[in-house]
Amino acid sequence: MFQPLLILGVPVGHEVDPQAWGALQRYAADKYGAGVVLNVGGTPDATARPQLLGNWPGCTDDALADLAPHVKPVFFNLDWLEDVA
Repeated sequence: MFQPLLILGVPVGHEVDPQAWGALQRYAADKYGAGVVLNVGGTPDATARPQLLGNWPGCTDDALADLAPHVKPVFFNLDWLEDVA
């Protein structure tokens, strides 16, 4: 059996919020016994779907839906600052 693993691609032009990253890692470990890794090569599509590897309990679509609110705050960009200036 392989430990569940969530792989996230960092969207191009985005940064990782360390607090949200830590919260996601803890949540995935506590709820699913899963590890979480970042693919820092840059994903061109900011909406790229996270990848699940290994043996996840239940339906993987349900796991993705459950994890989504924890994944969203991990990435941010500062593009909005261009509109302020």
